[in-house]
Amino acid sequence: MKDKKETWVPIAWHCPHCGNRSQAQKTAGDTIKAECAGCLTVMVRRRIGRRHTRFDIYAPRRKRDSAVYLLAEN
Repeated sequence: MKDKKETWVPIAWHCPHCGNRSQAQKTAGDTIKAECAGCLTVMVRRRIGRRHTRFDIYAPRRKRDSAVYLLAEN
């Protein structure tokens, strides 16, 4: 069995949530993963078939300095 190395190639990406341009990483298996630096939205694009692409957008992560986190700490 051949040893399969995963190579990640950087590509330019546009965040559909806030509109910022960021850098995404593309694997050899046509999966693209990106996280927006502005709004922290995570995006994953998977090519399933020749005419089928799945595009998942995950909600932004909460920042640790939010008011809810500070109130829960006290």
